[in-house]
Amino acid sequence: MDRSWTRSLILGGGILFMLGVVDPLEGFPLAIAGLLAVYLGERRIRGHYSKPLLVEIIAALVGVTAMLVITFMGGAGGDTGLSIWWLLTVLPYPVAILSGVVTIMLALLEMRRRELESESEATGRAGTGARPGTLG
Repeated sequence: MDRSWTRSLILGGGILFMLGVVDPLEGFPLAIAGLLAVYLGERRIRGHYSKPLLVEIIAALVGVTAMLVITFMGGAGGDTGLSIWWLLTVLPYPVAILSGVVTIMLALLEMRRRELESESEATGRAGTGARPGTLG
């Protein structure tokens, strides 16, 4: 994979994640797929945020599994037979969403910083060889 493919993977994953977060119950496949895409992109460029993204993916999967099990059992509270406290098992999913937003934003900023550094290095090497601050 080249740089543009990795960049597209991270950007596309971030967009997919944000689309999935709009409706957390029906959009969880998009949110998890987006986190996974950003993770793969970060892993490819050996970024600093690949480990936190992996933890967020696992937490999201745990919370989504609990959410689906509780939903299929008829919900929690009231006369459903499940205490309202069972909803605490869903808590890893919203925590993963909130931390995922922060981590994805940080990964995008880090990616942009790397791009700017590589552009400045490329223009520095392609120059006339003059020292900065001199005319020629």
